[in-house]
Amino acid sequence: MGRKEREKITRKNEIIDAAKKLFIKKGFLGTSMDEIALKAEFSKRTLYTYFKSKEEIYYTVLYFVIKKTFSSYEEAVKSETLGINKLRAWCINYYLCYRKSPEYYSFVSELGNINFSKVSPQLIDLFNTQRNETRELLTNVFNIGVQDGSMKKDINIALSIKYLFKVLPAIIGEYIRDKNLSDETLYQELDFVIEWFKTGKKN
Repeated sequence: MGRKEREKITRKNEIIDAAKKLFIKKGFLGTSMDEIALKAEFSKRTLYTYFKSKEEIYYTVLYFVIKKTFSSYEEAVKSETLGINKLRAWCINYYLCYRKSPEYYSFVSELGNINFSKVSPQLIDLFNTQRNETRELLTNVFNIGVQDGSMKKDINIALSIKYLFKVLPAIIGEYIRDKNLSDETLYQELDFVIEWFKTGKKN
């Protein structure tokens, strides 16, 4: 890799880092390209050399946030043997990732404000690939659970995963907002959700 290429990567990373700090502090809607340029110490014109829109910068930051957490998901799943226990370990790790960095919860929850037409198809494909890896990991967990008998045989795996990604953020959001709620209480709520997937046998 040549010097110019290394400088280009360094500048792009500096923009991403500056934008992440602003998005966490002020949110997507509250952050402007002018502020990102000022924070990164580049001109606004330079920003548009690397990213075509604020949405594209946001999507890039979000991609790296999700990519960083994926390895911890894998480790959590590997720590258990039975499928239902792997699922519980994944759910707890999903929660802990946000509990340790609560600012990321509000960051990720703003995805609905993104105008996808301002994001390059290549970046969307990259993001979707990362998201699909998480879904594939969960699909494998459910398949193991069905095979080892710890989960219901007739379970709709795709629908179950969709359900998890709807209910978990709602539960986690409450615990991030209310500092008086304990992790143990959260785990009880997670167990209530996970109970639905069990066969009814003791594991």
